Amino acid sequence: KQWYQRRVRGFILGWVYYTLTIALNAGGLLLIACGVYMIETFQQYGDGGKSLTDFVIVTIVVGSVTLIVGILMCGSMCSKHRCMLYSLAITSIVLFLFQLSSFCWIATQSGTSKVKTLTMEDYETEPTYFDNVQRDFECCGIDGPNDWRNTPWGIEHRGQVPSSCCSSTTTSSDICSYNSTTLYTRGCEKPYFEF
Repeated sequence: KQWYQRRVRGFILGWVYYTLTIALNAGGLLLIACGVYMIETFQQYGDGGKSLTDFVIVTIVVGSVTLIVGILMCGSMCSKHRCMLYSLAITSIVLFLFQLSSFCWIATQSGTSKVKTLTMEDYETEPTYFDNVQRDFECCGIDGPNDWRNTPWGIEHRGQVPSSCCSSTTTSSDICSYNSTTLYTRGCEKPYFEF
């Protein structure tokens, strides 16, 4: 009877491990695909500021590590090497907890204000991102044109917003004002994330 119970327990644990391995491989491939998709999709917007670049790199690295661990788990399952099975199971659990905690951290952060701070403050060194987003989506700032007031660029150019905040039918200058009739009044957050 004990032999049978051990056999059933081993069978169930084997299928749990097998399912975890499949899920890790699929998750790793999905993360890598998402990272590549983000690179391809957002390439037209410059590097998107440091925050977007870092996020894409982290996504691809975590996906690659997840895929490698999943592949090693497949190999350890086939060879039935106990030490490797246990160490990879622990590694996969730690990796899963890291992914879960990262997701929870991102979800609980004030995402808009962080994006606003990191990318709008990068405007002077990397204007391509926001200029392209604002032109393509006919919007200005994250929540609206007033977002530019407290950025380094906005402090330096009081009463003005980048020319990409106004429709191209205005002037050819690099700047338009808050009073311009062609100023885009909606923020870019909603149309950008719907895209």
